Amino acid sequence: MSTGVDERARVWESVNPSVVKQGGRALVLFASHTSTQGQGTAKDTSTVSLRAVDADSGEEAWTVALPRPKAMRFGDDTSPAVVGVEGDMAVVTARTTPDFDDAYDDPRSAVTYGVDLRTHRVTWQESAFGARMLTDGVIAGEQLPEYAEVGTENWTAREGGMRLVGRSVSDGTVRWKDSRNLFGLKIESMGAGLMSVDMVLEFKENHGTYALLDGATGKRPSGMTKDSVGDFAYTGRSCVYDQRSVVVCGSADHSLAALDTRTHKLLWRITEDDPSREVPSPTAAWHGAVYAGVAGRDGVLLDARTGKEDGTYSAGYLTLVNAYGALAQDLTVYKATG
Repeated sequence: MSTGVDERARVWESVNPSVVKQGGRALVLFASHTSTQGQGTAKDTSTVSLRAVDADSGEEAWTVALPRPKAMRFGDDTSPAVVGVEGDMAVVTARTTPDFDDAYDDPRSAVTYGVDLRTHRVTWQESAFGARMLTDGVIAGEQLPEYAEVGTENWTAREGGMRLVGRSVSDGTVRWKDSRNLFGLKIESMGAGLMSVDMVLEFKENHGTYALLDGATGKRPSGMTKDSVGDFAYTGRSCVYDQRSVVVCGSADHSLAALDTRTHKLLWRITEDDPSREVPSPTAAWHGAVYAGVAGRDGVLLDARTGKEDGTYSAGYLTLVNAYGALAQDLTVYKATG
């Protein structure tokens, strides 16, 4: 299991690979989990590593073994991931399990590492912290209590004590901490330093609340109002970032809305109440173009800043686009024409 898929919350979500330049080479970073069955009386072993592979040759450049937290182990669902890279520091996170067997409980935790890409050494390690996104020198993630579990879509804690926290990329120290006592938490990176956060404040009443926050500060983005959060943070929506200035979020049974990542103002909205337009579901975006789909039809191109239609396309379900082409879910690559 590697960084190609993020299943830390049992929700399949693609993870963009981290690419760095070292010694004139482009290296792709990924985290891997390896289990080895013991022979004779030897115990089974389970390790997590950060590996760099040459993007041209496919050959391994170097590997860093990540130390196991005290009294914890890497289980079958450890799902390690490279959260991102800033400067010479790579941030890796993985799920952990207490080093004991309990037939009645299924506790889980997490660990996050800072790895220096120059020395290939772990410079800091933070247990009970699951990293989710990097922005402006800050790692946003979940600070977990002693007892936590992974639910169908989020982290849960029966007794509460979970926190939304931002830590320093350079040394792992706390940069900000949300004051709310959480019984459930799910963090989704939206791009441009923004994150959608689903929080359960009272476990018995399952009282949930959504927030759209700046990952660097843990606060609502400047320029955004409470009313506009509902367009970008709700169950079932998907978001795409055009890697320039617009985040678009939506779902076919709700609405489609665009957010200016510089001013955090709502740019446009398509709702199910519109008598003339179907609400398309976004699949990808690149520099002002949004690729979306309506069931049973060809894909549709939208202008990211206006929402106006700019043609259709017949490619498959697109998962990634850039200046050169588009990658479909079935691994077909379509050459860019614009």
